[in-house]
Amino acid sequence: MTGANGLAIQDKNILVASGNYNDLQKADSAFVYSNDAGRSWKLPATMPSGYRSSVCFIGKGKAITCGITGIDMSEDGGTNWKKISNEGFNVCAYNQNENAVYFAGNNGRLGKLQL
Repeated sequence: MTGANGLAIQDKNILVASGNYNDLQKADSAFVYSNDAGRSWKLPATMPSGYRSSVCFIGKGKAITCGITGIDMSEDGGTNWKKISNEGFNVCAYNQNENAVYFAGNNGRLGKLQL
C-alpha cells in the first residue's frame, strides 16, 4: 500500500505525492520532488502531513497536495509544506480560470478552495 499516487509537472519541476495508505499519519515518505526534470530527486525539508494521494500546481512554484488526512500547501516548489486543512480528500485539480482548487473525496464529498 505504498508508492507514488499523484504527479504534477511544471517546467522542470516535478512533484510526486505518495506515502503509505496503511499508515496515514506517517510523513517520512509522503513526498518527493525534482527541480531538474527528474535527473535528481529530493525529500522536502518540511514534509506534507502524512499520506497524500494527489498534487497540483496552483501557480509558479506553488502547489497543493491532499490525502485522507488533510491538505498541505507549498510556496517554494515542494521544498516545504504547511498543513492548511484537516479535511480529507482523494484528488485535487486546479482551475486557472477561477483561480480555485477543486477536491473530491470519499462518499461523493466535494470541496473548493478559492485562492
